This record gives sequence, structure tokens and C-alpha cells, in this order.
Amino acid sequence: MLSTCAMMSSCVINFQVNGIHDGYPTLTENQKSLILQTEDFSKMEAGNVYEITGKDLRRELGNRDQSVVNIFVNTCAGDRCYPMQSYFNYQENNQTDLFLIMCDYFGFDKTMDQEPEFPLFAINTQYYAQNKQKKYRRLFLQELLGLEKVKEVEPYVNKFLFFQGDSLVAVKDEIFE
Repeated sequence: MLSTCAMMSSCVINFQVNGIHDGYPTLTENQKSLILQTEDFSKMEAGNVYEITGKDLRRELGNRDQSVVNIFVNTCAGDRCYPMQSYFNYQENNQTDLFLIMCDYFGFDKTMDQEPEFPLFAINTQYYAQNKQKKYRRLFLQELLGLEKVKEVEPYVNKFLFFQGDSLVAVKDEIFE
């Protein structure tokens, strides 16, 4: 019995549940090299992911006529999940700036293997000093939407937020309506 207890106490069980934290520690060094800090929107390149705050995005939206923001899940599956090329075509055909923001880094390759023709974004969890998804998404959305408090983030995740300048004008389930 004592030997079983000693054997069990020397084992450490390490597992991570997708969806609770941001998933950054699960990335390879090569994947991490594609994640950059947002400094100058005019110098962003396709193939990279730029960490962003709600405040920085809101300021940038103020410089744009029309924009669509979407906080998406890399592992999205279902009839409302579209290839990156579809979003690029939408942006080109509608002369609308598109900001696709990764909810977390799980399934990173599923998105990046599509070789998006525009820069992608991810919430800067270090800025918010939070690694828990619900908390950092809520703080990001509070800044982006200019609200004192956003109690629930779910109405905005996997939705398309349509902006004129930095003003939210519509929240839709679909971008291709």
C-alpha cells in the first residue's frame, strides 16, 4: 500500500482543457514566431498574427470608413465557418476592412494552413494580465465597444460586428447575408 501511494505521489498529471485559457503555451516556437505585437497597422503583413487590445483596435477603426470585426475560433466547425479565402473575397468585393481576431491559439494551424491573404489578430492577453478566455474577451470587448461593462461576452463571440468609424452599427450571425 505504501509503495502504491509513493508511486502515485510521484506522478504529476498535466492536462490542459481547450477553451479555458489562451493556448499560447501549446504553440511551437515556429508558430510563436508568427505572432507579433501590433505597432503600425499600415505595416502589417499577411501570414502573421498581431496581438491587439480593444483600445488599439477601436482607435484604428476610427481611421476607417467601414469595418467588420469577428472574434473567431480556429477550430470552428459547422455551416457558419468559412475558409479564409471567403473572408478575403468579402473584403475585396465590399471595400470593407476586415479584422479577424483569434479567440485563442488552439487549432492555430487549422487557420494558418489556409495561408490567409490578410493579417490576422489575437487578443493581447498579457496587456489584460489575464489568461482565462472569458475574462480577457470581456475586457477586450469593453474597450472595443467603449462600454463601462460587458457582462456577457457570448453575444459578441463568433458574431460579426459591423462598424462605421469606431461606432458599432450592427451585430450579425452571418457576414454573407
